[in-house]
Amino acid sequence: MPILLAVGGSNAIQTLRIDSNTVSVWDKAFQLAVTSLRHNSTLRTLSLAHWTFDLQDKHLATLYLQDLLTHSKLTDLNLTQCTFDLSNGVTMAPTLLLPPLLAPPHTQASPQHHGTHWGAAGGGGGS
Repeated sequence: MPILLAVGGSNAIQTLRIDSNTVSVWDKAFQLAVTSLRHNSTLRTLSLAHWTFDLQDKHLATLYLQDLLTHSKLTDLNLTQCTFDLSNGVTMAPTLLLPPLLAPPHTQASPQHHGTHWGAAGGGGGS
């Protein structure tokens, strides 16, 4: 984590690859790292493959990440095989972090139908 904080003040680093199976990041560390990276004006490529993100405040984490992507100069962010635990009991790979599904429009159901049927939308949330 200290390297991400140091990168924020660097005016020379364009590529940073710190892939690791042993890195777990929690809320405060995530916020500090993202804030630091946001201030780097030269970093174009960042690889954090295989990291685990244990983020309790999903809303705040989303705001921080949106801010980073809006204000940084990153053109390539590699999150291959990262795990995101968003504290709701579901662990997801980045490819599953899609917009939420919306319920289908209300239709008249027969009296014996008391539930909503959701079609098979894909696998579970494990990685």
